Amino acid sequence: MTPQDVKNKQRIIYLLIALGFAGLIGAHEVAVYWPSAEDDTTIITAPFILAAAGTLCFVAAGLFAIMGASAAWTKSASTR
Repeated sequence: MTPQDVKNKQRIIYLLIALGFAGLIGAHEVAVYWPSAEDDTTIITAPFILAAAGTLCFVAAGLFAIMGASAAWTKSASTR
């Protein structure tokens, strides 16, 4: 991988991590401050969706980092 490819991959990973934190923080804010009626199910649904999206961003960042590391390791092993 070229240095530019590595830099771009790091930017994507950092962006996914930032989106994960934003999703989890947003889920907390919605759960705490969202005004709703007692029988309204959106008070549970909206934070759950935000938390799930944030968690998926963390998972995607981890998989992207692992795949990049394994690709680099495979390439270095094949050039030996």
